[in-house]
Amino acid sequence: MAPDLADTATTKPFSALRPIPSPPAAMARPAAARIPDHAPVSSDAGLAAALQQIATMIRIGRDASLLEEGDAADHVFRVVRGTLRSVKVLADGRRCITKFLQPGDFVGLSEREEYSFTVEAVSDATLLRYPRRRFQTLLRGDTRLMHTLLTLICGEMTAVQDRLLLLGRKSAAERMASFLLAMAERQGSQPEDAAAGAIMTVHLPMCRQDIADYLGLTIETVSRLISRLRAQRVIRLEGAQNLVLLRRDLLEEMCEIETA
Repeated sequence: MAPDLADTATTKPFSALRPIPSPPAAMARPAAARIPDHAPVSSDAGLAAALQQIATMIRIGRDASLLEEGDAADHVFRVVRGTLRSVKVLADGRRCITKFLQPGDFVGLSEREEYSFTVEAVSDATLLRYPRRRFQTLLRGDTRLMHTLLTLICGEMTAVQDRLLLLGRKSAAERMASFLLAMAERQGSQPEDAAAGAIMTVHLPMCRQDIADYLGLTIETVSRLISRLRAQRVIRLEGAQNLVLLRRDLLEEMCEIETA
């Protein structure tokens, strides 16, 4: 059963990576081998096409481990479908989720010889796997591809700066509001009825414990914040994994965002 926003984190045995069998030679590459429509594209599409020649598509199940901290960094991955979490466990045993990885995100981009984090699947996920050495060689041979990748990395650095601000200076309520707005932006959620207060739906496959570990809060605080936003009719829960933003404007005010 998929995790509910009201559920706490659950632990399941890690399953092995499952490469998808290659199609017959007479068949063209399946559309799934390309970055799907809901993933970030534009100039990024050229990068995806160039990397396709060295890619292997794999699937992992919910709660499975894609890679472990300390493993040899032999591969780079890119998310095609699903959501994953990047995890660090502190010396005192506390878990910190540093990022939720979504379609279009790269995993394992580093000059280190070992992965410095663990990556687990929040939901069933499909990824493209690239041999690290061949990945680097391909990029070095094409300055346009290198520039495209650099642009993506700069975007990630900006996101890291925003996260440092979120954890270092924002209140618990501001953190929650920022998280919901960021998830809506990543998913490209569009208002369903602008005249009714910019209603939009956000898919949240992660449980409340995941959200707490990402925001640096306790699960009790996350639950209280969600209950408060529901009571104030700022959000509405729909099903196990969907949350409707009824008043985006109020969330922006909570984040101290200046709107045009």
